[in-house]
Amino acid sequence: MRKKASFPALVYRELILCQKSLMAYAVSTLLFTMMPILVILSLRYGNLALLPESIVADIRANNDLMLTLSAAICPCMLVMAIAESAVLDTQIKWDRFRRSTPVKPARMALAKYALFAILLLASVVAAIAVMALCHGLLGSPIQKTDIAVIMALIAGAGMLNVISQVFIMLFRSVDKGMLAMIGCAAAAMFLIPQEWKVNITVDKLLGGAEALLPLMPVILMGILALGFGLTTYIYARREK
Repeated sequence: MRKKASFPALVYRELILCQKSLMAYAVSTLLFTMMPILVILSLRYGNLALLPESIVADIRANNDLMLTLSAAICPCMLVMAIAESAVLDTQIKWDRFRRSTPVKPARMALAKYALFAILLLASVVAAIAVMALCHGLLGSPIQKTDIAVIMALIAGAGMLNVISQVFIMLFRSVDKGMLAMIGCAAAAMFLIPQEWKVNITVDKLLGGAEALLPLMPVILMGILALGFGLTTYIYARREK
């Protein structure tokens, strides 16, 4: 009779596998978030604030969104850290030993995507917190567009994460998996009609992100469900 493996232990295993990436993202977030914040502080209280008001107003009019967004990009990418677990599993050839464990494929995949969901939530909270901090320093309220852009970035990072993990596990090779992901991304770019590429503007992108904002919980849940389903299939399939 098979014993059930402890689910928290399975989640902890995934956490241990991606701990180096989490530390790297934490350090990167600290460094890259501080740079735009220092610029904002200089605009409000430092040397840049000594410039004529008209120049400061022009700088803020053209760069407020860029400053706040650049500060929030690294927290948005936190969800990508879990991809390291698939990389390390491939490098140590974990698939050769997985079937000898008492863990069912669906349970192991659920542990992976439970941590994925935690990192997804952490990315949302951290990015919005950083964005709110930047807006607070600038003396302006956080806007709906800011949150929409954050959610769109996190959804994109999450989808790339799922695709990269699936290809890495499918091909049992980090190099082949990453090449396949890049190939899919390039193919998707070629499928975009040329007239869309010519007519696209920043305002249209922001408008599209804002229009998708109400659907973001469904989109993120769909990404999690897709990743869980594909990972379960890959874990469960028989070797030929």
